[in-house]
Amino acid sequence: MSYEPRHALVNGAKIDPTREHPVLDLAHWRRVLPTCPPVGTPMAVNGPLDMAWLEEMRLRAREHGDLGPSVPADAFVWSTRALRDAPRWLTRIGGYPWRERDEPWPEDVNGLPLKFLGQVCFADSRDILPFEIPGDVLLFFGRYNSGHAYVDEDNYIEWSDVQLRNPPRSGVQSAEHGQLPCELYGVMHRTVHYTDPKVYKPVFKAAGLEEEARYASAFQATMISRDGNFPQGQPFDDDDPRVILCTLSSVAFHGAWPMCDVPTANISVYADGSQNEYFNNADALGLVIADAGCLYVFRDEEGEFDVYGAW
Repeated sequence: MSYEPRHALVNGAKIDPTREHPVLDLAHWRRVLPTCPPVGTPMAVNGPLDMAWLEEMRLRAREHGDLGPSVPADAFVWSTRALRDAPRWLTRIGGYPWRERDEPWPEDVNGLPLKFLGQVCFADSRDILPFEIPGDVLLFFGRYNSGHAYVDEDNYIEWSDVQLRNPPRSGVQSAEHGQLPCELYGVMHRTVHYTDPKVYKPVFKAAGLEEEARYASAFQATMISRDGNFPQGQPFDDDDPRVILCTLSSVAFHGAWPMCDVPTANISVYADGSQNEYFNNADALGLVIADAGCLYVFRDEEGEFDVYGAW
């Protein structure tokens, strides 16, 4: 499954010869962070500075003690451009799905075609999976309108493989049903979620980061992990046999460097002169799932995979 990219065309990313995705250059973004720190506490990881902030808070906390048990996570931030010659089966939002060209297009309960929202590729993450999976790439479909995807019974997932018998041709199939107005490419970062608040909360507090602990211990993002920070809290109890596999999260850009290759988000200026620095054109660039929530995929007690939404 390897390829030979000629140039790393993604700002603030680097090539790891052992991985297929471009990898976040955390050292680069930690150098950028003091020049444009986030306004408030990032509630979800969208851009590279969000990830740099999160790892910086953890680093400061660890000076005061161990943060306790954790589970691994491969999280993604975004770029508007891909590595040159990068394969189409890597993680992204929008574009056309990596699936057999002659497969029927998914439809909603009324027989209308669903939009392709994005895909998550597991080529670099099998070493952190708690179980076997039936494919290499997981595709997400759903109802979509003007930048917003809905969380309902029409959410649909489909497994695909890196090697296809009849691969798609430049979005011909998805163009028939309409594509998202944006296409964003995933830049991977291997990290962890801390799982025991009895351990990590006192450590963050000792570092003067008591408020930050909620989002710096575990976070919301598009990621491959069996843990995370979900809008309505953990979806399953500890004794529930269902296990989370991955998450497709909203992409709502704000502030400086909302993407690896975008230095700043649009700023709305109101009549009274006040500013709203959150990116307000979700229909042009971004994906909002319900109320800035996410879609997460889990495996049930019978080994079947399903998708559910968090607002």
